[in-house]
Amino acid sequence: MDEASASWLAGLDEPQGITHLGNGKVRFSQSAYSYLRNVPPHMDVHIDSHDRICLSEGSYQLTRS
Repeated sequence: MDEASASWLAGLDEPQGITHLGNGKVRFSQSAYSYLRNVPPHMDVHIDSHDRICLSEGSYQLTRS
C-alpha cells in the first residue's frame, strides 16, 4: 500500500498492534487482525473475508509472514 495509508494505519488508536515496517508494508498482531475482522464493513477500515484490508481508497491483499 502507499506510505500515507501505512502510516495512517499504524497511527490508529484502536486497534493496537499495527506496525509500519516501511515501504508501504504493515504488520498486524493477532489481536489487531481479529479486531479488524470483526468491525462492521461500513467502517473506514476492516479486513474482509478474502483477507484484504479495505480502506476508503481501495483494498490490499494481506499476506502471512
